[in-house]
Amino acid sequence: MKSIVNRVFGQDVIATVTEQLDHFVRKSSNIRSAVLSTADGFTVASAVRDDLSAQKLSAMSGSIYALAESVAREVSDDGCDTLTLESGSAKIVLFAIPDTQPAVILTVMTSQKALLGDLLYSARACGSDIQDLLIKPVY
Repeated sequence: MKSIVNRVFGQDVIATVTEQLDHFVRKSSNIRSAVLSTADGFTVASAVRDDLSAQKLSAMSGSIYALAESVAREVSDDGCDTLTLESGSAKIVLFAIPDTQPAVILTVMTSQKALLGDLLYSARACGSDIQDLLIKPVY
């Protein structure tokens, strides 16, 4: 039985996105994971180093993003586009990929050594490439 993610996005698109995420993670030794998930926390595709769980990251990303979206809407009319988190050992960026149905979030986790500007730039570029794959042209 196909998962809902496979039914919505299709296996070919998921495989292509997974290849892009693998390439994205391999480009930098600082990147520990890149996970594309639905806003409600289901993993679409992932490239994960170490023993990180893509499913747990997806679930947490969905919850964190929903909270950030609520806060952003409370203080302005706009939603949340990008959210950054920093700890003593990691930097995490959650980036909403615009105009996707269902809504999807790219979560990138790096070591603390990564430069935040480089992380934001590369995550947006990766997200833009993924957006091109997920949005099907209407003829």
